[in-house]
Amino acid sequence: LLTPITLVDDIYNNWTSVEVLDVSARTASVTVNAIANAAGLSTINASGASGDVVNVGEGFTSSLTVQLGAGSDTLDASSAPASATIRVQALAANIDATDTLLGGQGASDTIALTADSGAAVVNATGFEKIEVTAVLTAWENGGDIDADIEDGK
Repeated sequence: LLTPITLVDDIYNNWTSVEVLDVSARTASVTVNAIANAAGLSTINASGASGDVVNVGEGFTSSLTVQLGAGSDTLDASSAPASATIRVQALAANIDATDTLLGGQGASDTIALTADSGAAVVNATGFEKIEVTAVLTAWENGGDIDADIEDGK
């Protein structure tokens, strides 16, 4: 079992073109601000099964995608300015009442859920858009979409 880690904005000092931070293999507390923004960070992969905390500060002014997994996750982008665009991606079953999602001050923050066998219970504020993408593997593999719709599936 990997020990939890805490990563603050200073880790990006003197780095450039760092687009993805992958902390999916462990529990992480991540804070990004002006230094991470200047380094080019655009995605945080926190899609593991642990409860992660991601804080987005007022100095992060670009677009940021945060991928979440199972566990009690917290995303707090409430200090992110209007110029930042925050996007959360997760399987629907991985978002429940134990997760806390706070969007930024911008007008286009999004929660993007991939429909699976679970139901999302979204505990979120500050997001202007929720997208749901269906997983169509049964239909793609020869299922009858019309019959499924008629049967309420």
